[in-house]
Amino acid sequence: MALGGNIKQCYNLSDIIVTVIEKDCRRVGGICSGGASIEECYNMGNITLTANSGVKNCMASGIASTPVKISSCYNRGTIKMISKNQEDIHPVSGGIMAQYESGAQMLENCYNTGNTIIETSNETGKELRRGSIVGYLNNPIQNATPKCYWLEGTAKKGVGEVVTDSTDTTISKDRDGLKQLTEEELGNAFTSDKIRN
Repeated sequence: MALGGNIKQCYNLSDIIVTVIEKDCRRVGGICSGGASIEECYNMGNITLTANSGVKNCMASGIASTPVKISSCYNRGTIKMISKNQEDIHPVSGGIMAQYESGAQMLENCYNTGNTIIETSNETGKELRRGSIVGYLNNPIQNATPKCYWLEGTAKKGVGEVVTDSTDTTISKDRDGLKQLTEEELGNAFTSDKIRN
């Protein structure tokens, strides 16, 4: 998807499996890799990105890795980033977005119930950028109340690594708590959504 594109009311039900064998980083998402504005979309497929020994800094996400905007979206698939590079401390796995690094990006009214996983022999890399909503937050989220929720147990934190005076404003809920979210809490795009599980 080219920079500036718009994706609305789309979904993915298929598993996506990508293996990177060259040196270049790859970004994989359930809806797209990045560069687009994404609204009212969801992913149900499991996403697996494997980076071979010579590759580092790859990103896997449920919706998109580096988008312009994600609004009113959810993920229920397992997001797995496998790094075979022992020196790589920065593999990224995010349930909704892999990396939020610009104040021009927007993230709001989303939830994740899928597990986020990083498999690597580097102990630092296993948890550093693993988040149920965002793997890596390098800039304060543009909107003050993003209303993003995640299922307890899908990761240790809603946002994996937080830097540059940023704050993790995501909210964890148990399964019953997610089901009880109201339109006011999650946004009116979810009015008819009956399956938050």
